Amino acid sequence: KRLFAMTLSLAVALTALNVLSVGAVQGITTTENDALPQDSAQLSSAEELQILSDSPVTQSEVTSRSSQEIIDFIKSREGYSATPYWDVSQWTVGYGTYCKNKDGTRCTDYNGGTPPDSMDEAYLNVSREQAEIYLRQEIANNYERSVAQYESRHGLSFTQSEFDALVSFTFNLGAGWTSGGYMITDWLEGTTSDPSDLGMVRAMGAWCRVSGRVNPGTSVRRLREAQIFLYSDYAG
Repeated sequence: KRLFAMTLSLAVALTALNVLSVGAVQGITTTENDALPQDSAQLSSAEELQILSDSPVTQSEVTSRSSQEIIDFIKSREGYSATPYWDVSQWTVGYGTYCKNKDGTRCTDYNGGTPPDSMDEAYLNVSREQAEIYLRQEIANNYERSVAQYESRHGLSFTQSEFDALVSFTFNLGAGWTSGGYMITDWLEGTTSDPSDLGMVRAMGAWCRVSGRVNPGTSVRRLREAQIFLYSDYAG
């Protein structure tokens, strides 16, 4: 029975990944994939994240619309680091949130791969509890806001799981997609030629490239986010 279950799970996974390749044949192009930065740190000046308050906060003081389920999902995808590490263009810590300098600005000085003296010492050794607070702060003040503004602008009303999935999507990719003109916005706004569930999977699955190449881990994340959006399935 265990062998059968494992075989079935593998078959389902391979079938799901094949959806992406089929979608590519039917119109998903690298143009759409490469139109957005492939990391939340690579934002245009117009999409620049606002700097969060330096005031100490507790978990209960972070006002957030995201569910604990999606926070746990993002944590599982990002991984945890108690110490800062360089990620593309900034110093990052905890569950993929950016570090700040002592003056409150984002820490972007590579400094030969060693955290610079300008970095706030609070980011040098971060507990899992504090890392989640940083994550919730960054999500609430930036990514939730972008999704909520898009929702309001187009007269939409996302369910909890729909909102959660789009927050995770935006945390990973940035908010550029909300400007429109993509398959995902066509699907959300009801102007798509394929309003089916599979159409949504393809629209999300299009964003599966890192540095211009299809990334297996990113592909799986897109599939998981589509499952959350469509079926409130956080377990995958």
